[in-house]
Amino acid sequence: MKFSIRLLAGILLVLMTAACFSACGTPEITDEDPTETEPNTAAETDKAQEAETASAFDRLDGADYGTEFVVLTKSITGSNMWDPLDIVAEDQTGDLITDAIFERNGMVQEKLGIRIVQVDDNSYETHISAAVQGGSHEYDTVDVNLITTLGSLAVNGYLLDMKQFPVLDLSQSYWDPKVNGSIEILGRQYAAISEITYIDDYATWCLFFNKERATNVQIDPAELYGLAKDGNWTTERLYDYAELGVYDINGDGMDSRDYWGIYTQYEAVNPLLASTGLTAVVRGTDGSLINNLDNPSLLEALEELYGYMSDKTVQLYAENSGFSEIWNGVKEQFASGYGLFFIGPVGNIDLNYLRNMDQDYGVLPLPKLYEEGEYTTTVQYNNATAIGILTTTENPERTAHILEAMAAASSETLTPAFYEKVLLRKRVKDEESSEMLDLIFRNKAVDTALLYNWANVGGMFQRIMKAGSFTYASETAAIHDAFERAISETLSAFS
Repeated sequence: MKFSIRLLAGILLVLMTAACFSACGTPEITDEDPTETEPNTAAETDKAQEAETASAFDRLDGADYGTEFVVLTKSITGSNMWDPLDIVAEDQTGDLITDAIFERNGMVQEKLGIRIVQVDDNSYETHISAAVQGGSHEYDTVDVNLITTLGSLAVNGYLLDMKQFPVLDLSQSYWDPKVNGSIEILGRQYAAISEITYIDDYATWCLFFNKERATNVQIDPAELYGLAKDGNWTTERLYDYAELGVYDINGDGMDSRDYWGIYTQYEAVNPLLASTGLTAVVRGTDGSLINNLDNPSLLEALEELYGYMSDKTVQLYAENSGFSEIWNGVKEQFASGYGLFFIGPVGNIDLNYLRNMDQDYGVLPLPKLYEEGEYTTTVQYNNATAIGILTTTENPERTAHILEAMAAASSETLTPAFYEKVLLRKRVKDEESSEMLDLIFRNKAVDTALLYNWANVGGMFQRIMKAGSFTYASETAAIHDAFERAISETLSAFS
């Protein structure tokens, strides 16, 4: 049991008083009332313990705003893992996630006297522009896509700096401060990833592996987990194991009908590069951003990655697979047992391919290029989302208060339902994969340059991996001026 210092002091005081009574007999009676001179230690202790154990949500002030709180998102299609289904639940259905969202919103609505409403439309950027330019207050906050809209909305002045609101405690874990530190520029933050939504967790890159296929080629799944736990899971080892998974079924040359070591896509360069800690821009001491593409360490790391990613004998790229639906095609092949490893976002766990997979699979972090350092991964920038406050929200302080309450309440409701019950118990069937997911989510990071996609630098990294030779020098030279100009324009807009 955890004792506070104040509680321990109270116990000692009682013991000392009892000892005094035993040793000294009856104390001298005076006119003083001890209740007037001695503090009520037990009552103070109870209050201190209550304050210490109260959740972040409980510590927030209540209110009675008596209004709707309108969240604008992209459309809900009901057909893929990127639908914004984490904002509103109309009723309890028995589904873990739906019920958690319903509970969270109920907590916030009762505490703050509001009703949370979601408006979804794939043209939400147009709605934002029209609302801001027309001075409309119809939307309070927006769930923005990172790479396609965050940069343009922030630069155009459509979003408020979230750091100006004291009620928003962005240092709390439910605001994912490690990732949000890369969204911030010059001390300003115009959107934030949080536990209000789980799409950024779905968009986090990881490595799946087929346990049965691994056993068939003499790989012990426990060995893979052991390497990851010991910090020895590297890109070199991944590709060494992947070679064992390659098999030409008909002896007519490898194609999509054969067994592959890795199913992947060229965008996988982003999480593999993230494992090095190297980024396309670095932060100066004044918070400014500096072009890092000329860093010899970055060039060296990408050249090593090119050596692995250009090897078409062990891996099949979705873009080169020949499937009519390239992304679903490789997922279906992996789920059918034709792949040893599959590089993709965590959200694949909740798709029918893996959900209905007959063979057991496991989850690993993306490997480190070098053994030293932490495992680090990143998100699919084109799918992850973040919450932003529109400049035309009628009461910005109220909006900030509600968002803080939603984030804090999510840590007690949505996050446990999503992470512990759904990912760890329902979809992933072994304790080791549960530990791996914990490791993966704990070490998310983003590259600010890829987040804002200055001069399409993310596309440049992918082009380098696709090329028949290592083209880093020519590619970086080609975007150099545009990249520096884009950084400068963003810094000017934020200053």
